[in-house]
Amino acid sequence: MKPHNPLNAIFTVRKSELPLTLMMFSYFFLVITSFWILKPLKKALFIEFYDQQGFSLFAWHMTAAQAELLAKVLNMVVAFVAVAIIPTLDVGQRVTAVIATERPELD
Repeated sequence: MKPHNPLNAIFTVRKSELPLTLMMFSYFFLVITSFWILKPLKKALFIEFYDQQGFSLFAWHMTAAQAELLAKVLNMVVAFVAVAIIPTLDVGQRVTAVIATERPELD
């Protein structure tokens, strides 16, 4: 008797779907890898640029590290707003419904 693999319930891929699955994995891997390589470079350039003269926002003068922390906080605010708004859009619900109904039963 063939041993039961619990991961098959999650990661079952048909032979016909294998090339697309590998391409999607490769794309995701390359995007994430590029992000993690470029992120420290961007941070270093940002700090280097504002290290000498600082950053002025209205009457508030910040050092490079303070400006970088402000940018992080603003990124989190934008992400929070996006997470709050996107699920309320009807488009996302229709896409989810189409994805849920198009997958045929596995053999």
